Amino acid sequence: MAGSKSWAERVLQLLNRMNSFHMQGSSKPLCKKFVVEGQEVGVVQPRLIPLLSRYPEVFQVSDGDGGQVELSRRLSNYQQRSDAIEQILGEWRSEKLFDCLGKWRNEVAGGLAAGLGVKETLIKECEEEACIPEAIASTAKPTGTISYTYEDEWGVFPEGQFIYDLELTADFVPQVGDGEVLEFYLWPLEQVKELIAGSEFKPNCAMVAMDFLIRHGILDPDNELCYHQLVEGLHREM
Repeated sequence: MAGSKSWAERVLQLLNRMNSFHMQGSSKPLCKKFVVEGQEVGVVQPRLIPLLSRYPEVFQVSDGDGGQVELSRRLSNYQQRSDAIEQILGEWRSEKLFDCLGKWRNEVAGGLAAGLGVKETLIKECEEEACIPEAIASTAKPTGTISYTYEDEWGVFPEGQFIYDLELTADFVPQVGDGEVLEFYLWPLEQVKELIAGSEFKPNCAMVAMDFLIRHGILDPDNELCYHQLVEGLHREM
């Protein structure tokens, strides 16, 4: 179709969206460091500074080029911090400052829980979401990571994913487990390649699939002129 974007253009657009915090025009140059117990744990967008300044008992905001937002040291444990933040979020909901605070939202599956290693988490998620027994899941091989940082109305999100390959026998069929997955499909790689450039894939999952296509030679420098940009887009600083 005349005027339609190529596969590479659509994928690069996705990667730019998932790395929006590093793109020209983002809030990055204006963000303040977010500090907890003397350690920088993130950044705060400038539009949130006036809101946080309303709670000096929770957030200590310093101005200037080296300014930062620090969680009050009087909140000395996890419970005190969680209670303080939850109270503030409750006020924001009642004031309707952010529409999304009153809506359903999904949480990222497979996040690392306290006390569990990366491989342990993988085995747990395989069992819970796809009914893959530990004897099979434990054979998964680590292949690397992807990393990206995006921003939206919730804030700034630096994220990294540990990537594993798990080879299944032709007769093994994963089953829906805890309901987070509706169903499973077995698709040819060319179909996967086309779909990750569309809107059907969750963007960070599309990045994982793209990493697979690159590592297994489905995408290579000879058949994809944007190969370097694709690889770079999967491994940005957090």
